Amino acid sequence: MIDCENAIYTEVATKVKATHQNANVSGDLNLSPAKFPAVFIEMSDNYPYRNGADGSTIENFCVAVFDVTIFTATTQGKKSEAKAIQRTVDEAFSGIGFRRTMLIPMNGNDATQYRLNSRYEAVVSKDLVIYRR
Repeated sequence: MIDCENAIYTEVATKVKATHQNANVSGDLNLSPAKFPAVFIEMSDNYPYRNGADGSTIENFCVAVFDVTIFTATTQGKKSEAKAIQRTVDEAFSGIGFRRTMLIPMNGNDATQYRLNSRYEAVVSKDLVIYRR
């Protein structure tokens, strides 16, 4: 397995924290965050990229899939706050070669929360070079 999670998480989380200093960023999804805004970035899938296979049994490339969940709970503007954070997440992932494949607005755990879920994918080499699919 090509383990690229920590490097990619660190890159994206650093950019989110720099732009949204009050955001609580984590790699472990918690559907009931204690602090808002909360941003969860985690690798949800990692599988061998078939078109990158050679005659060896060594995995040369993988498809890395990251899910991002954003929770906001401000009294006014929670949707705007979530979208602003989402733009930063988009820029961070796009900047390193990932492509967004999904963005779904959802209700939070209660009426005081707003939630956005997004997904990003890219092909990653064993040397952690990122290629858009």
